[in-house]
Amino acid sequence: MTFICYIAADVPLTARSYQARDLDVHFNKYTKGIKGFNLPLQIEIEYGILTKKELDILLDYLYEHADQYRKCTFQVANFINSTKHSMKVLQRKKVLLHQIRSPEELLLEEGELITIKKIPFIY
Repeated sequence: MTFICYIAADVPLTARSYQARDLDVHFNKYTKGIKGFNLPLQIEIEYGILTKKELDILLDYLYEHADQYRKCTFQVANFINSTKHSMKVLQRKKVLLHQIRSPEELLLEEGELITIKKIPFIY
């Protein structure tokens, strides 16, 4: 079994690939719907996000897209890529983008969805 990660957002997201010697992460366009998301699905990441390096890339990707907007919201979920398991949101959590201190906070269990909001923040 492999994992698959989906990203939904209220802002446009771009497809992109990150490749390094031991890393290959592809943010592919995705437009189908999955029950449980409140925002339009836009990105699919085959094989999920499981390692620290992949979590770093995911967080950088979110910051890069959020940087262009005063406010925005992302939803990220992790599912098992299998015909035996339905893609169903089993658990939800929320966090503000500026409160994420470590990429490991984005590590999700199967069926878990995290909503990440960027709000105007004064330091």
